[in-house]
Amino acid sequence: MLMLSTCGKHLDDVVILGFIRGFRLRVNIMSWLFGRVALWAASITGISVASLGVTAVDSVSMPGRSYTGPLMPMTSAEKQVAAGLRKHIGALAGSIGERN
Repeated sequence: MLMLSTCGKHLDDVVILGFIRGFRLRVNIMSWLFGRVALWAASITGISVASLGVTAVDSVSMPGRSYTGPLMPMTSAEKQVAAGLRKHIGALAGSIGERN
């Protein structure tokens, strides 16, 4: 081993110590950078999930209030439409049958 005037230490020891200090510095920078990236990723994910939740609630909700109470009696025109629909549905379901 080569002896230099490095306060009584061998040159290899100084190089190893310098490498370890540089490695620690790199590790600290990488952990800081990873922490920042993880924070940004968590923030973007949280904002995306929140906006999707707001969009889902907004698209499903209906305006106004639901009707509660008895229904009004059908008019004669509505009764004719209901009878015509029953006739057509009966023909489709009975005589034609399954259509898929």
